Amino acid sequence: MKASSLISGIFLGTVLMGLVSSASAADPNLIAVYVFFDMPQCGGRDPKTAISITIDNNGAVYAQNTDIDPGRKYKDPGWYGPKMLPILQAVSKSSYIGSTTHIHIDPSKPNTWCTKIDVQAIFSDHSQVWSTSGNVITISQTTEDAEFVNNQVPNIQHSKCDSGG
Repeated sequence: MKASSLISGIFLGTVLMGLVSSASAADPNLIAVYVFFDMPQCGGRDPKTAISITIDNNGAVYAQNTDIDPGRKYKDPGWYGPKMLPILQAVSKSSYIGSTTHIHIDPSKPNTWCTKIDVQAIFSDHSQVWSTSGNVITISQTTEDAEFVNNQVPNIQHSKCDSGG
């Protein structure tokens, strides 16, 4: 093999790797998801109420935790988080935006729970997308489900520590 062919091959490989890297940098992948519960005085979570949160889009599940803080009471008012959602599919940022966060509770007895939910999605380029339920949602034994769309929301700040024990 001639040196010029070898150099051309190395150059072409470097260019192709650069293109792949540029594409990856342009649309980074999901690497972590955290959920925060901001609870006003309204109704706390009973320790026997199971909480499940799923983030999906068109049936593809991106992140999910089907048993958040089992056996733990969430007092109101209170602030709880971050709670990790394991990544099930490392999707691109553009695919994540517009996905849906679903919350489901399974109370073992009557339990009304009021909370605002914020979601922090972190991507491979260290960028973040913050989403929120916006208003306080009320879920109970009669209304066990709620959902909201994951779109970038500016200026969500979480500097508090988990208020539970």
